[in-house]
Amino acid sequence: MATTPQLDKAIEQFEQAMRQLEAAWAQSERNQGTISKLQGEAEALKEDRAKLASELDEVRARAEELAEANRQAARRIELAMARVRTVIGEEA
Repeated sequence: MATTPQLDKAIEQFEQAMRQLEAAWAQSERNQGTISKLQGEAEALKEDRAKLASELDEVRARAEELAEANRQAARRIELAMARVRTVIGEEA
């Protein structure tokens, strides 16, 4: 069966279009895999950030507790030094 040049050209264009479609489909699947991977990584980063934020809050709270303990210790030392001065002053 003889085909006309127009039919040959149409078939070639159709085959080219199919190859392009298949290539686009394959690229789309690769992109979807990349997107899924990046979404997973983003979720892991969000979880890490939340954990770090929680740990930072705990460290800040502990630092405040230590600062308060330091202030109390300094007051006690000042009181003790004042008493020692008083005792030394009384004995002199």
